[in-house]
Amino acid sequence: MIKHIYFFLLIVFINVFRLGLGLYLNIPEVALILIFIYASATNRVYGSIMGVTIGLIKDIMIGRAIGIYAITYLLPVYLVGYLMEHKFVSSNRLNMFLVFALGSGLFEMIFWLLNELTFMTEVSILSIFKWQQIINMIIQSVIGVLLYPRLRKIVKKGGYLFKY
Repeated sequence: MIKHIYFFLLIVFINVFRLGLGLYLNIPEVALILIFIYASATNRVYGSIMGVTIGLIKDIMIGRAIGIYAITYLLPVYLVGYLMEHKFVSSNRLNMFLVFALGSGLFEMIFWLLNELTFMTEVSILSIFKWQQIINMIIQSVIGVLLYPRLRKIVKKGGYLFKY
């Protein structure tokens, strides 16, 4: 139970750090990849609960509308957890890369859709897949493939992120 709380706090810290620098830099959504890894190490339901909780915290920190990030994290995390749970990608890094890219793209599409529906932004769907977003999805997928083996062992076997 403690290891899940540590992982949760790590993701919250990364979100706070990303939001703090978000005004100055376009940083990839690393917290999303960590939630993907958590969902693959536990199961899709626990991952979805983690995604909704992190999404609600992020909604509160941003202060626009409660539930936008909660739903935006929920659906891709559930999909990635489902694919990982059914052994579609566990042994192949290329498939893992593609699933993380699919989850990141789904995250961007759902975020655009919810913002369009709630705030009437009039931004076309083609504008969310600019080069910067595609590069961010590739970076997120590479980070996910690199972190997956180490963090999966930590979450699965009850290890801790840091040695005491």
